[in-house]
Amino acid sequence: MKKLLKKTIKPLKRSLHLLMLINIVCTVTSFALVYFTGKKIQQYVTAIYSYLPQIQEWQQTLAGGANLSDLDSINEVLAVINHSNTLIAIVTAISLVAFFLIICFFQSLEWNIAFKSLKKKIKMEDIFVGYLKYAIKFSIITIPIFIILLSSMFYLFNQVKEVFNNIVMKMYGLEGIIANPNYVLISILLIIMIFVSYYAAIVYVMLNKYKLKQAVQKSFSIAKNKLKTIMPLHLLLIILIVPIVYIDSILVQYIDFKISVIASLLIYFFFVAYYQVLLTVMLEKE
Repeated sequence: MKKLLKKTIKPLKRSLHLLMLINIVCTVTSFALVYFTGKKIQQYVTAIYSYLPQIQEWQQTLAGGANLSDLDSINEVLAVINHSNTLIAIVTAISLVAFFLIICFFQSLEWNIAFKSLKKKIKMEDIFVGYLKYAIKFSIITIPIFIILLSSMFYLFNQVKEVFNNIVMKMYGLEGIIANPNYVLISILLIIMIFVSYYAAIVYVMLNKYKLKQAVQKSFSIAKNKLKTIMPLHLLLIILIVPIVYIDSILVQYIDFKISVIASLLIYFFFVAYYQVLLTVMLEKE
């Protein structure tokens, strides 16, 4: 292991600045997309809610009998609400596609740079040399990975939200008001996300050396045979989030919140870059 860590130092020195920079830009771009998407959806939702008092009044009017002008007004409002719902669906779909493209562009760049750093120092003019072929393969294999991880995260978020809701309800002696979270489902989702991301990391390295089909097949074999070697490193990268968040919660008491968050992100980005280079070195001869 010591030999492997020493072997990682040189390529890490060659690529760390670029990997860190790309991670920062990727995070800022992703947060900007989420922020503006959220603001846009909030506008449409607010527009829908603004009509609710009117709809309640019309329900009373309809109960007592309505004239044609009332029905025309109701149809107009329903048309606006349906249009807003359609716009919410369109904005959400466009945002998901944009998020996918952002992830594919920046992450493929990172894994490609990590591989190139094994042989030489990466200059700015060398970043996109031979990148396009790799990016296409990366994007194709990321489609199912993206769908699995995103849907798992969505359901996991809902389940975790129920866990916290239950904790709050129990604190106030209100058990049984909301449904109990499915802890089995939470465990299954976590396992799926860990193994899918574990396989993804391996296949992203292999795509640098093989065609898509060969890389996929080869990665399944490596994921199985090197489970005891690579999985602990993969889990460590995930678990590192906990102490970093804890340190951030302490730092925020002494320094500005924004500075503490930025410092925590930079520390985590360093470990992500190190993991990418280390895994690339480990799989260099595969």
